[in-house]
Amino acid sequence: MKPQTKALAIGAILIVVFGVSFFFFYKRVKNKNAPIPLFVASKVINQRLPKTNLVSSSGQSLDDEKLRHGKIVLAIMMPDCGPCDQENEFLKTVIDSRKDVRFFYLIPFGNKNAVLKLAQSKYALDPVYDNGSNVARTLEINQVPIKLFLEDGIIRRTWVDATVTPEKQSEFKNWLRDFIAFRLDSGDGPFKARDVKAISSILLSNLIMATFRDYRSMRTWCCTLGKEKL
Repeated sequence: MKPQTKALAIGAILIVVFGVSFFFFYKRVKNKNAPIPLFVASKVINQRLPKTNLVSSSGQSLDDEKLRHGKIVLAIMMPDCGPCDQENEFLKTVIDSRKDVRFFYLIPFGNKNAVLKLAQSKYALDPVYDNGSNVARTLEINQVPIKLFLEDGIIRRTWVDATVTPEKQSEFKNWLRDFIAFRLDSGDGPFKARDVKAISSILLSNLIMATFRDYRSMRTWCCTLGKEKL
């Protein structure tokens, strides 16, 4: 091989190696600097649920206000998603465990007619479709299944991925059973200011009654002691 030809071959190899290295370095930096979706970053906590345009599996429109009142677990699912089917099997066991918590299934995107047809009679609850996908776009949701806990339309907690392991299932069941009783972190949490005031009033009443009972017991004891001395 002539020196000139050899030099050109070496140069071509170096160019290829440099190009491949630059491509992988660029992809790595791009992925590293990519913004984390709002939902994954938990930046949606204490934010209002975006406006929805709900359609039932039968094609009937539903009022968005149904998601704005009370305590709701919103399960975001797709009917052609295997993990969503697993999530549905688990949710079947808990959706009736509390009368003060309602469950909704929301299909966030996809062809409306196709996904609603596929979803019919598949889930434990009649799913609704978000026509326009505003929830997915605003919250930057790009995966399913996902669960949101709403209180009067405010997002209080989120769960990412299917609840399939025994540990995750036990954790969710314990939360569902105990969250009202034990979460008193602030007036903006699941307990509102009026709830805290009501509980404080009950505790104060109990304290007054206990003190009165103690006073009566002490008075009776003193009277008995006085009679014995006589």
